[in-house]
This record gives sequence, C-alpha cells and structure tokens, in this order.
Amino acid sequence: MGVVATKRRSMGAARRLRIFEAGGGICGWCHEAIEPDQPFEIDHAVPLWFGGVDDDGPNAYPIHKHCHHLKTFGRERDRRRYSDLSNIAKTRRLRAARLGLAPPGRGGRLSDPRLVRKIDGRVVERDGLEGGMG
Repeated sequence: MGVVATKRRSMGAARRLRIFEAGGGICGWCHEAIEPDQPFEIDHAVPLWFGGVDDDGPNAYPIHKHCHHLKTFGRERDRRRYSDLSNIAKTRRLRAARLGLAPPGRGGRLSDPRLVRKIDGRVVERDGLEGGMG
C-alpha cells in the first residue's frame, strides 16, 4: 500500500525544551553544541512524510537553524549536498513507477532505429538519404 505520512503535532515551548534537553543541547546534524544565543529547530530522524513518529523520543532531536536549512534544501555555496527534498522527490518518483503511475518520458530516444523524430515532434520513417537524419 505504501507509507502513510504522520500527522504533525504542535511544537510548543515546553516540548521544544524537552527535546532539546533529551538531545543534550547537541545539534543532531553537525554534532556541535547549540549555544543559548543560537536559534535551533526540531528535526525528525525518520521524516514524518515517510511515516516517522512525531513524539519526544529518539526520532526528534534539536538542530541548528542553518544546519536544518542545509539538511532540507541541500545547498551550500552553490554546491548540492544531501537533502531531504531530493530524497522526497526520488521516493515519490520510485513509488509512482512501482505503481505504474509514472508520467511518460520526455523526448528520449526512439526504440526503433527505422524511425526519427522531427523538430516539430512528429515521428516518421527514416529515408536513409541524408545520413539517417530523415
């Protein structure tokens, strides 16, 4: 059937403090201490969109705000890195393909060597007179 996303609970100040203290005040991404003046967020080891639990247990941990941005979007000075968004997109593509719901390919090569695709998108038989460019 597939993975069902977990409903997100509210993240009040008391809950944030419990998760922060359970994590020892250490960022779950860079493993450095989160200083009192640094903004932090709460992240989930197994994402909620992938069926992770939204509790105060081991699935939730504190993370620097800038580390959370890197983890989610995967950008650091014009370089792509691991990102949650790319993994979400890939998971959805693979799931759709497995269920036979994948969209048709865009352009791509023709499987029959006797056919050629014209600039306007029409597919015609090769005539062989112009080096196979029809």
